[in-house]
Amino acid sequence: MSTDLCGTRKYPNIDEAAKNTIIQRLRDNGATVTGNNPWDADTHNHGVKLRGHLQSETLSVTVTAKNMYVLCRKIWSELDKNIPKLQVLPVEAAESIVFDFHEEQEEAV
Repeated sequence: MSTDLCGTRKYPNIDEAAKNTIIQRLRDNGATVTGNNPWDADTHNHGVKLRGHLQSETLSVTVTAKNMYVLCRKIWSELDKNIPKLQVLPVEAAESIVFDFHEEQEEAV
């Protein structure tokens, strides 16, 4: 059995709290998760098994098993639509946020 069936994806800006939320959501959806970092998840869903590793706020996820009829793009589609919801905003990006509640005044003619 290959340990890298669909490649590995990296998700930046994932902190420890987000990693723990991902693990908890996997468990809430019926997965058995072992380990902490790295962690292995048996989703009990079409043979899909994942390995996750968090390093320097980058989460690496590898598909370690799947049934032959499950397409890699389906697995990545599910992960890609959910993991980014937990990404923390980098400080550099936060600095570019400007709240401007000032109403522009019309010039009197």
